[in-house]
Amino acid sequence: MSDVSEFDFMKWSAERLQSNRSDGLPAAMGRVDVTAIAYVFGTDEKMPSYGDAVELALRETYRHCGRIKTTLVVNQMTKGLERFVAECGSLMRVDVDDTLRPGDIVGFSRNMIRTLPERFDTPYMLNIHPDGFPLRPGLDEFVGKWDYIGGPWRIDHDDWVTRRLLTRNDGAGNGGFALRTRKICELGAGAYRRFWKIIPDCYLLYEDIFFTRFLPKWHPGYKKRVTLAPCEEAAAFSFCENVSAQEQYGKLPFGFHSWKSYRDLFRKGLVGGVANG
Repeated sequence: MSDVSEFDFMKWSAERLQSNRSDGLPAAMGRVDVTAIAYVFGTDEKMPSYGDAVELALRETYRHCGRIKTTLVVNQMTKGLERFVAECGSLMRVDVDDTLRPGDIVGFSRNMIRTLPERFDTPYMLNIHPDGFPLRPGLDEFVGKWDYIGGPWRIDHDDWVTRRLLTRNDGAGNGGFALRTRKICELGAGAYRRFWKIIPDCYLLYEDIFFTRFLPKWHPGYKKRVTLAPCEEAAAFSFCENVSAQEQYGKLPFGFHSWKSYRDLFRKGLVGGVANG
């Protein structure tokens, strides 16, 4: 197969999930100072497939990082997720939040900014998405260095309004697969409640933009209190469609976000194709 489409990625995910289920959960335990947090929400029709996708993402996380504490945030449960949660046992916490509306990205971001500190009790959290998870071992390389690290931003297409409203930051990055400290989550939640919850629904409230580009611009002292990973470190952590940063890094990153990113890593021969996993 010479390329990967979204359909191919979803097909690979489904096949990979069946293999992972057969293998069972790894016996090895991971770091006790990191909680994986995965959000998944959708319509009655879509939730079974979304649930399978996030199950795969978490099983891949455990495969590369060991079994770590996990919070699963959903708007509804499915039979598949119920079986997975039962298999995971006491390490898995489920938060059912029916305020999460299918397709409402800003509403999800507001929820995440506001409630993240309530959803974990460890010093760090690793944000997992159905299309954003580890590709190799390496979590230890990044814990303890930064308050926020995710795939590098691509900011070369910022318009003049965005350049005025947001800090120019090509590091730190995308939140779809990101490692954060409790400190930055608490600071972001507090700042939102005190000052910024009145912002109209728009991209300024996309949670990763809020943490890495909005607050550094508008929150007094924010940049002195938190550390955001620079581009070269962020590229080693994750790839999210910033092809230039990934090519400069030139190796397999710790993780990725978005099927397009997986496609590009496949084209470079850094990950397996959908036919062979």
